[in-house]
Amino acid sequence: MIRETENIKNFFYATKFVPAGSETFCSFMKNLKLNENIFSDLALVLSEKIEPLKNDFDIFVSVPKYKKSNHEIDYAEKLADMLSLKLNVPYEKKIISKIKDTKKLKILTNKDRFLEISSAFKLNNDKYKRICIVDDVYASGATVQEIVKTFNNSNITDIYVAVLVLQSQ
Repeated sequence: MIRETENIKNFFYATKFVPAGSETFCSFMKNLKLNENIFSDLALVLSEKIEPLKNDFDIFVSVPKYKKSNHEIDYAEKLADMLSLKLNVPYEKKIISKIKDTKKLKILTNKDRFLEISSAFKLNNDKYKRICIVDDVYASGATVQEIVKTFNNSNITDIYVAVLVLQSQ
């Protein structure tokens, strides 16, 4: 793992994408997001993995989107909401915000993702010291690394990460 992510206490994921046949990661994610049952089933799997450690953190925060149109679903937010309800752990949307307009990371190389997302987040509330970051997908780790860096600069001590899909490299 990357240096900034060494402070992560635990990393949870529901499923790992392993290419099979002609299926691409993009087609896999598109199908997952279009099928409410698959998304809900994976969210349940993820909540079961988190359950034994849910008392080790105080709050869920989702990876913020910079621009969100009215018709675009924020899947990290949706997942954080589902986990919060299932595990009875609070979820707050505005603890961290994205302050830099970035390109879509999925179109960039791994190296360029880290450059693009650098200094993209701002902590709005530092009252929590034990946080679980929720995102829909973990690919290169650039987003999580940058959020962890932001948290580390604010003395947040216990960081957990929960993602629906871990993309194999």
